[in-house]
Amino acid sequence: MNGLKNLQMPLGHLEAQVEGFTVEKLVQDEAFVSATIHATRIAIGTHQQAKHEYLRNALLNIALAKGPDEVLLEIFLNAIEAFTPAHVKALNVIWSGFGERNLWNEHGVPIQNRNYGTAIEIMVPELKGQSSLTQFILADLRTRGFSSLSGTDAPFPQGGIITNMGITFLRFVLSPAALPK
Repeated sequence: MNGLKNLQMPLGHLEAQVEGFTVEKLVQDEAFVSATIHATRIAIGTHQQAKHEYLRNALLNIALAKGPDEVLLEIFLNAIEAFTPAHVKALNVIWSGFGERNLWNEHGVPIQNRNYGTAIEIMVPELKGQSSLTQFILADLRTRGFSSLSGTDAPFPQGGIITNMGITFLRFVLSPAALPK
């Protein structure tokens, strides 16, 4: 629960940086309090530091009024609980690709094997050699509406296979909103 324990410091920091923001106002915000209780239950139920970090980022985004509406917030918190960190990493590969690196050449991947399954196995090492698990994760992301990727054999990269909901989810859990300068 270190991720949630560390939430106290950023909230104090926000008071100094965001005009009109106070922790006292925040604790009166019923949506924030409900989200905090929900996030705390999720955090208590897992030892995974990555999930704690996702929850911390989500709560900071909510505190800064950068979170989604209440319905989507509930969907996203439930997704954090249901997903493994590998789900989030795979979704991020779908969205971001390899960046500037040419990992195909670095890993000696022939052109005929350059698909999402191979890309995810390169970028998410815990899934290396686990194509059935990777396929399950991709199906789970698709079922939840975060991706339209049909499977591991789809050529990599393709545009338009991450949904707006998937992008919104990643932005919500991977980093807190930028603080005003």
